Amino acid sequence: MMDGTEGGLPESATLDGMDSEDYNYYHQWYTLEDGPQRVTALVFYQLIFFVVVIIVLFNVVSGIIIDSFGALREQDAALHAEMEGKCFVCGLEIFTLETKGINFKKHIDEDHFLWNYVNLIVTLRGKDKGDYTGWESFVMSEVANKPPAFMPSNTTVALAKEIEQEEAANNKQAAQLEQLLAMSEETAKLLSNFDKRMGKLEAQILPSAGPPGGASSRAIVENL
Repeated sequence: MMDGTEGGLPESATLDGMDSEDYNYYHQWYTLEDGPQRVTALVFYQLIFFVVVIIVLFNVVSGIIIDSFGALREQDAALHAEMEGKCFVCGLEIFTLETKGINFKKHIDEDHFLWNYVNLIVTLRGKDKGDYTGWESFVMSEVANKPPAFMPSNTTVALAKEIEQEEAANNKQAAQLEQLLAMSEETAKLLSNFDKRMGKLEAQILPSAGPPGGASSRAIVENL
């Protein structure tokens, strides 16, 4: 006969805090012939199950949280890099401007200062539409468009001037190259004419030279 409470369940199973459902569940298993072994195996299985499930779920949730924060950090870093390295107004990158000799800081603080455009739009919205000038009406009609036509896109006055100067310099170099080519062609023609004249001169001198002076005349012509 098994020691414990009525039905064979050990006294340790009737500890305070166990509800009636758990008590009856374990009592049903424990009253069998191999009840203690089954209860021990069941408790061990349940402990292993909950430990494994909790660890797996914890890792899954932790991985999701870490990946989410990693994606947010990447988005924040990309947004920060774009704000620091690209003009908000025209969209030109710092590399494009700096390679053209344009100071990026000066560009965003003076040429395309964002708050100047904001101030323009706020001022026009607070102004009576009947008092709009022609360009003010155009600006307000384009505010809802994306992008608005009055805002520069991938261009700036300084960059346009720099490109114009580069084109002028390139055109000047091309003109100089054409002049050099024309001069080289002219030089080639002069040399060709010179060779022809020398040939004619040689033909005139050699036949007219007598035997005594023939050799010396030929040598003079060949040295020419």
